[in-house]
Amino acid sequence: MHDCGHVAEDSTDENSPKEVDLIKIENIAAREKETAILIPEVFNIYREKLTAIAITSDDMEPTISKNAIILCNDFGFVGSGIYAVKINGVYSVKRISLKNTESYIMACDNKLYETFEVAINDERLEIVGLVRVAINIL
Repeated sequence: MHDCGHVAEDSTDENSPKEVDLIKIENIAAREKETAILIPEVFNIYREKLTAIAITSDDMEPTISKNAIILCNDFGFVGSGIYAVKINGVYSVKRISLKNTESYIMACDNKLYETFEVAINDERLEIVGLVRVAINIL
């Protein structure tokens, strides 16, 4: 067993749940080990590249629910996908694609929000990383 503990995971055989070892991932909002979240050890190979972010908006519902926790890498933009972004100092999640060599298209899965365009060199935009895992809290 590893120092962070383990959790029983659902199994197809009710009599034999399997244990999943856990590792800690830093929370981007606080950047402190005390606020780290525990995730399955299978992600250990990405440990130094993953950051946890608590989502507080509904702009990506139904794909990512409000109050979900996402894990994103820190590689920046690597092609179309769902990304954690920081716009005007506020963290959120957007579906991003490249419009041309000068701008990104930012879209929300929630149809109540409009798609918009942002210049690649806009100083108000920081692409935190590609979302690798979304933990939807019901």
